[in-house]
Amino acid sequence: MSQTSHGAAGTLVAAGTWVEIQKVLLQPQERASNVPDDTRATPFVMRVRGFLDADGIVGEQVSVTSLIGRVHEGILIDASPAYEHSFGPVVPELLHIGRITEREDAR
Repeated sequence: MSQTSHGAAGTLVAAGTWVEIQKVLLQPQERASNVPDDTRATPFVMRVRGFLDADGIVGEQVSVTSLIGRVHEGILIDASPAYEHSFGPVVPELLHIGRITEREDAR
C-alpha cells in the first residue's frame, strides 16, 4: 500500500473518488523461469489508478474506470493517492552543462 494511504483497511470510499487498486497478474510459481531468482520469488502486480465505479471498502475487490475509460478490477488499496516519484538528488556535474555549452557557442 502507498505510504500516503488515505484509507485504512475497512474504510468506506465513495463512488467517483480517485483511487488506486492492485491486482496480482502472476503468482511466483507462474513467473517465467528465465527471470532473476529474486524477481521470480515475488508476484507480478499491477497497480492502476482510476475513479471508483461504486462505493467500496479499502482492502476489498472493486472496479475503477481509468482516465482513458478502461474498466479495471482489483483490491482497493488507496483513496486519493499522491504522486510520490522524484528524479532523485541533484547531480552537480549536470548543473554546469548549459554554461559550458554557452561558452563553446560563444567561441
